[in-house]
Amino acid sequence: MRKLISLLLCVFFVMMPMTGVKAEQAAETFIETIPPMGLTFKFPAELQEMDAHVFAPLNNPLGTTGLTVMFLFVPDSYYERGQAIMDAEGENGEPTQEELDARMEEIWILYYQLCRALFTVTMIDSEELALTLEGGMTYDDITDIDNSVRIGEGNGYTYLFGRPEMVYDHLDEEEIALLQRYEEVLKDFGTENIEIGEIEMETPSENQLGPVPAFSAVDLDGNPLTNSVFEGVKLTMINFWGTYCGPCINEMPDLGELGRNMPEGTQLVGIIIDGTTPDTLELARSILDGANADFLQIVPDEAIYRYSRGLLGVPSTIFVDSQGKQVGETILGARSYADYLAAIEELLK
Repeated sequence: MRKLISLLLCVFFVMMPMTGVKAEQAAETFIETIPPMGLTFKFPAELQEMDAHVFAPLNNPLGTTGLTVMFLFVPDSYYERGQAIMDAEGENGEPTQEELDARMEEIWILYYQLCRALFTVTMIDSEELALTLEGGMTYDDITDIDNSVRIGEGNGYTYLFGRPEMVYDHLDEEEIALLQRYEEVLKDFGTENIEIGEIEMETPSENQLGPVPAFSAVDLDGNPLTNSVFEGVKLTMINFWGTYCGPCINEMPDLGELGRNMPEGTQLVGIIIDGTTPDTLELARSILDGANADFLQIVPDEAIYRYSRGLLGVPSTIFVDSQGKQVGETILGARSYADYLAAIEELLK
């Protein structure tokens, strides 16, 4: 039985642009870390200089205790075609909600068609793994990648490395050439380039980010935003989302309705965690317009970006008081208008 670990892409998803994280530099390598998994990677320096969207999504595996990080190649055409899908007119002019819902599903399909995993690392509870192997399964069955190998153990987990066989369907010649260049740069990258250290986050059951750090960001119109956005408001709901994230996009109409009906003394704010390029920001605008969601959006600076790395994934939603201190529990995954409103009303009691 393959796919013991099925990846809930985006439902539990943290997107980390490699170019947006400070890395320790060395002559021929640079260092990247994944704190929620206790991992340190030593990448070829050439990789950092290459021009493309390369992200490291975190996925929460189903039916197991652990996480998977997937180093993912995202071509420009994903953002371009996604924007075109959202900007198209409806059959009779202005698109209906049914047509908008279908477009959001189309973007989700587009993500699967165009994005490629360069390699993955899975950590699985060592005791669960032992039972799984005793039952006749292999590392390949667990990762769903042929020729997967064990990296080592740490933090009560066993870590597995997998390099998927590459396919080039749906990519144009230029994208194939760039992807093949990444493959060439990473051809010698393996378990010897990965170190296992201490996990630097709270347990998934707690999943608390703590107070929002001091930040100096902007909204989608380029207007400056700081922590003062929370002042004078009893409760702020912050929704972390990404343009690559199907569940994020699917819940956006509900969030738009919620934003127009927030209880007195509260507000809704979005944080576009992949808002690092003009392409992603333009796609974000199209998604928001299509969902009739006009609540405030924050384009993260370095402080907010690092703050979001404590999440297990997106969509994730937290609530903060007028000082930016988190109250209540973090909500992981998409919810309905009624679910969010009930959570807000509970916190206002």
